[in-house]
Amino acid sequence: MKKIKDFLIKNNFDYFLLPNSDEFFSEYLPQNQKKIEFSCGFTGSSATIIFGQKKNYFFTDGRYILQARQQLNLNEFEIINIADKSLISWLKEFVDETQNLALDPKLLSKNFVDECEVFLSKITFLQRNPIDEIWVDKPITKGSQVFSCPLNLVGEDFEQKKSKLLSNFVSDGIFISKPENLNWLLNIRSDDIEFTPLFLAQALLFKNGKLIIFGEQERFENINLENIEIVSKQKFEEYLKIFSAQKITIQIDKRTTNYWSCEVFEKNNIKFFHKNCPIEILKAVKNTQEIIGAEKSHYHDAVALVRFLFWLYDSQKKHQIISEISAQEKLLELRKKSDHFLYPSFETISGFESNGAIIHYRSTAKTNKEFLGNSLYLFDSGGQYFGDDFCGTTDVTRTIAIGNPSLEMIEDYTRVLKGHIALARIKFPRGTCGAQLDILARSYLWNVGKNYDHGTGHGVGSFLSVHEGPCSISKNSHQALQVGMILSNEPGFYKEGEYGIRLENLMLVKEFDEKFLCFQTLTLAPFDFSLINVKMLTYPEKKWLAEYHQNILYTIGEELNYQELSWFISNYGNTHYL
Repeated sequence: MKKIKDFLIKNNFDYFLLPNSDEFFSEYLPQNQKKIEFSCGFTGSSATIIFGQKKNYFFTDGRYILQARQQLNLNEFEIINIADKSLISWLKEFVDETQNLALDPKLLSKNFVDECEVFLSKITFLQRNPIDEIWVDKPITKGSQVFSCPLNLVGEDFEQKKSKLLSNFVSDGIFISKPENLNWLLNIRSDDIEFTPLFLAQALLFKNGKLIIFGEQERFENINLENIEIVSKQKFEEYLKIFSAQKITIQIDKRTTNYWSCEVFEKNNIKFFHKNCPIEILKAVKNTQEIIGAEKSHYHDAVALVRFLFWLYDSQKKHQIISEISAQEKLLELRKKSDHFLYPSFETISGFESNGAIIHYRSTAKTNKEFLGNSLYLFDSGGQYFGDDFCGTTDVTRTIAIGNPSLEMIEDYTRVLKGHIALARIKFPRGTCGAQLDILARSYLWNVGKNYDHGTGHGVGSFLSVHEGPCSISKNSHQALQVGMILSNEPGFYKEGEYGIRLENLMLVKEFDEKFLCFQTLTLAPFDFSLINVKMLTYPEKKWLAEYHQNILYTIGEELNYQELSWFISNYGNTHYL
């Protein structure tokens, strides 16, 4: 903190704005890009810091407020929930025309900077980020080889995907700023960051079909590079000079293109205009093979999940001591029994008692709790699967009773479950967006004055990012849902200092009839019946619950051993409550 303040004072900067980002705006960052974790110890994904000469301001969303209070030095930082005051609102209110704001142009989008320049008169764009100067022992990262996803896994080849893009071209080229979009387009993957099989790079696609990738040539062994040129990203600016006299026009997405790249375009007389990247929708609408991959991934995930839940039950029955860390290690061990499991799709959330109320909690040796007493255990996890004939990404959350749950816990759990079922069962008109469906999952909590401070659902990639746009289910989601999209359904409730509840399945958008769409639930993992007040459920809700568990048994029953199968049938095979 002292070195950052010295930097501000020495250079006459009133503030320095640092987002938790890299130049690609990745959700999960390479180790050498975790500048916020290095500077203040916060390990969550959503964060922006405004460093000031006298005071520092930490912005995050509701998922991370409790975590920020635990990890930050509260004498150094004021924590601000962006739901209460956005970053832009704060800048408008507290940075006046005499004050100088320092920015790293590679870490902020063109869209954000344009918005700031409307009301801020003194912005300094830094040539080098001060954190890089301070961070002398920064980890050295080296990218692994890029590999291809076979056609039988992805359903469409590069030329087919490219033709869809080129058919609607209105410019000389398009700048593909998001690595996820480039990886999807080329059917390539790598291992540049944790949890997501990404090759971090950007590209230019021209209307003549030529693709320029800004990355490392040596990482493309055994990859077909026909009509593809590889240019070192260090030579991005130098390469663009060849277009200076050609007066070409490039389409960019200002939300996902960093300000520095746009400055380079302008220096080289390359005109650009904003348009939402068309790859976003193409990627979000899964083709037949990608859907098959999702279903097969969830099949393998289901086997591990049911075995894990049986292990939890059996361990409690035998009075064995379990902890948050030992539980998440057991779940990973069971997932690894599948030959097709590569690694988790995000860092597992494993929270008992009060830790479960921290929405994106990460258990450490310091915070690890043993499962003692009567409370709830929440685990949120997923996997990246890559088989001979499928690949896919999973994400699931369950909340389990440890000991004897209170009546309040049971009622809260049942209300969350009712919201989950309401969303899973809904039939909705074509053109409906996530904002119109969000209330379905919240209404049973709202009726008793309760809520949760996160979205109800996010899009999920196909052997890509577990959090994928542009579709989602939240009050701010206005993207129409389309057949083939995969989203999560994850309402929750969190009682600070006591317990957390979240119930998450992934769902596929399907056609119901000519005018209406519906959801098909992909995740196969039982709910905890000891936490359900059946009297609070309607007959259609009970029927959905019974059919859901019957489908789990029908789908993976043959994979379970005698003890696991007996446990499942005794707990979930009886539908007397109907």
